[in-house]
Amino acid sequence: MDILQQTRNNSAALADYLASVMARAAQPLADDGLCLHLWRLEHVAAMSDWIDPAYRRGLALALIAAWRDGVSQVSQAGWRILLYQDVMPTLALRPIRELPMPLPGAARPVAAPGDVLMAYHRAPWPSDDALPAYVPAAEDILEVITAHAGSLGRKSAAALGLKPGSLRFVIEQDGLARAVNIIRADHGRALARFRAPQGGVAQPYLIYQETIGSGARATIGF
Repeated sequence: MDILQQTRNNSAALADYLASVMARAAQPLADDGLCLHLWRLEHVAAMSDWIDPAYRRGLALALIAAWRDGVSQVSQAGWRILLYQDVMPTLALRPIRELPMPLPGAARPVAAPGDVLMAYHRAPWPSDDALPAYVPAAEDILEVITAHAGSLGRKSAAALGLKPGSLRFVIEQDGLARAVNIIRADHGRALARFRAPQGGVAQPYLIYQETIGSGARATIGF
């Protein structure tokens, strides 16, 4: 069964999210690439038994394949596709000229992308006050912020079932900062300052990579 259909049979919201992740590499790319923390996946996994080892391994292969095909359509430059262990599993696209290690510390290369997602299997949801128990869809967040004239305050957060700090966290982690600031500018508000998506692990982390495009090696791995 197709991995997105399998996902949709259990969670339509997660399927929509993963479909958007898969499609990102086929969109115009910034010179420094792309980086997405797959925290919505782990948010659902913390409450769902159906996200099992077979699903994780199948999803990892599907994500890498989608980005491989997508970036090949929009760029002939050399790229590294990375899936690595961070606070949340992280999928990244980096120019091949850059050093392959995205984080400080000891990296442990793996031969299969599923090994990275398996590092999170049955892991508890991080205990952080900013991490919401409920995560609204990105389009719902933008719709509510628009309805509240660009406000990020208590009323906007409450309309989404979130605290103001959690609303900012979701905006940052989902990469919605630019879209939110466009809404704020349209309503005459000052641009909000957002942090980059959180990351960084203290211990050795697992990492998988493929190189594609100009200058890529025929082999997979480091």
